[in-house]
Amino acid sequence: MPSHSASRILLIERSLLEHRPLSRFQSIFQVRTGLLSEWERIRLKNPASSILYYHPDPAIESIFAKRLGATALQTLPPEDALFLSSTNRGNPESEIRHLSQQAGIEVITSSGLSLFRLLDEIDDRIQSDLAILRNSLSERGASVTDIENARWSWLTESQESRPHWTVLGNPGNLIVHPGSTILPGVVLDVRSGPIVLDEGVQVSPFSYLEGPLYAAAGCRLDNVKIGGGCILGRECRLGGEIENSLFGDFSN
Repeated sequence: MPSHSASRILLIERSLLEHRPLSRFQSIFQVRTGLLSEWERIRLKNPASSILYYHPDPAIESIFAKRLGATALQTLPPEDALFLSSTNRGNPESEIRHLSQQAGIEVITSSGLSLFRLLDEIDDRIQSDLAILRNSLSERGASVTDIENARWSWLTESQESRPHWTVLGNPGNLIVHPGSTILPGVVLDVRSGPIVLDEGVQVSPFSYLEGPLYAAAGCRLDNVKIGGGCILGRECRLGGEIENSLFGDFSN
């Protein structure tokens, strides 16, 4: 993770084989790999840094940079220290060697984002993201106004347990948004990892949820058995039996 000292952060994205199923229509830096995407982690930990984005395809770079709110690297003028000459473009080793030599720049490449390892790291990622968010909220205190922080302010609120929930394990590992709905007969098993249920999550009776699990805003879980190790994107609707899975937004 980049340090707070970098005034500019450059994201370099490669069209890696393992990323292609998820990066055809969005940057791999935007894929949720915990409570957050790598992009959100970078923004929260480096609020004062300017972000640049590079993709070997200039057209894709322009589209993805706009979605990230970043500056497309290949649009920089020749006088900029990060300007890439034509001899450096498209050659990963040459590009990184050239850019990493510039002062005040932190280079982050997509090569460090392994989706193959992700399912083994979900517990650690959820715990790490909770720490990042709580630290960010604590640093900004009551003056939180930006979307990235205000969106997560509920994490600092006290948790209210309900008598019709069955919680297995340490109740402190269960974090439920006050705007979520968990109906009677639901079992929440946090013995193997935390469960975080975001705003608007609905869980029907007789569902069994095992951590580590994060369900993003608007998820609907209907009579489902989740065996742990899952990240669920926004507005997912799931039933049946699942485990060790990563679901993108609006999966059904």
